[in-house]
Amino acid sequence: MSFPADLLKTMTAITPLCRYFVSPDYDKALELLCRHLKFRILEFDPAQRVNRWTIPPGWKLKEGTIKKDGKLLWDATDHPLKIVSLSLPFDGVVSRDELLAHLHYDRRHPDWIPFHFRQLYRPWDRTWGFCITQRLHDSLKDGDYEVHIRTEEYDAPMKIADYTIPGEKPETIVLVAHLDHPGVANDDLAGVMTGVRIMQILAEKPRQYTYRLVLLQEIIGSEFYLHRMETDGEKDSFIYGLFLEMLGSETPLNLQRSYMNTSAIDCALEGVLKSSGLNYGAGDFREVICNDEANWEAHGVPMPSISRYPYPEYHSQHDNMTIISPDKLEESAQLVVKALECLESDRRLAKNFTGAPCLSHPDLDLYVDPGQAAFAQKPSDEIRKLRKLMDLIPIILAKPKTESEIAAAVDLPVASVAAYLDRWIEKDLLRVL
Repeated sequence: MSFPADLLKTMTAITPLCRYFVSPDYDKALELLCRHLKFRILEFDPAQRVNRWTIPPGWKLKEGTIKKDGKLLWDATDHPLKIVSLSLPFDGVVSRDELLAHLHYDRRHPDWIPFHFRQLYRPWDRTWGFCITQRLHDSLKDGDYEVHIRTEEYDAPMKIADYTIPGEKPETIVLVAHLDHPGVANDDLAGVMTGVRIMQILAEKPRQYTYRLVLLQEIIGSEFYLHRMETDGEKDSFIYGLFLEMLGSETPLNLQRSYMNTSAIDCALEGVLKSSGLNYGAGDFREVICNDEANWEAHGVPMPSISRYPYPEYHSQHDNMTIISPDKLEESAQLVVKALECLESDRRLAKNFTGAPCLSHPDLDLYVDPGQAAFAQKPSDEIRKLRKLMDLIPIILAKPKTESEIAAAVDLPVASVAAYLDRWIEKDLLRVL
């Protein structure tokens, strides 16, 4: 299967847009995506505060130039990364030293333009500024410079889109990607488009679980969205999440595990990656890349991420459609779908009891006898692990878990765990959800 041409066309149209958190181009990107899925658009009042996070104002650049002696040296309207995000307006003549204090460049690459994003998260503490190349920075001579920055700011709601495919069960697996980052393709528009593709594939398959794709602004969007879902009572159905990020470059896939690292979705993803034959990396929570997964974990939703990070063009103007591989987008989508199919067949169990039953009683006969060292009885490795499983079931199932999660906790094959759990189900101690 190949990545659909219409999705690639939409990605090409969205990439150059100035997708600041609240902006006309962010709204335009949502409109284009709604041609593929009928997203629900949630609006968040700009006066709202959540955990002291603040929604930045609507912002649009009208003019951004640096001139010397009437000669144009820099025009920030050429590319969204050329201006500091949410720059304040400025109109005046400044010295070289004052200008340099407002310029930012990538010290690793003389001709690259970096992404200056911090003001998006600190709208109360802003200044004016440009992102330029080191080559231009080093060429600036003493003298006066004309700086003109005209912006449009306005109050408008922050918009977050979600799309849900219902399953037989209300338990929901949430796929998340961020739509902001002005003028770039892989970070994280590639995750957005992969998410759309995954939902299209899932819609054609039978499903036990409900699936939801959420497109939002990095970090702030997740916090506002989860607060809304908590208030509306929707978050209670979220059992697992997956962050989709930077999935279009030619670089290898990289799995970042959830905080607990043995959730069912972790097990499914790692199992599919191991069997895929692909070159991939894996790391524990926050050891690969740091993004919205921390917000979701803080709200009790296990959130691994799958990405192709690191890639050379990260946070620069070279993150554009020339580095995007349709084959890699499709490969990413198909791999996630396979992992979700594993989840679909992974039984999720809950307890029908409290406390710790007497498993040796003839009514149950579930006791795993490890023998006694004093009688020279040494249990096999499998018996030792099954005994651990026996002891853990009343504890680990304080909340419902899947067979793969339980198997990971005791380092046993899922088949061995399932056979033992079947005996608990037969005694009506456990039930399949």
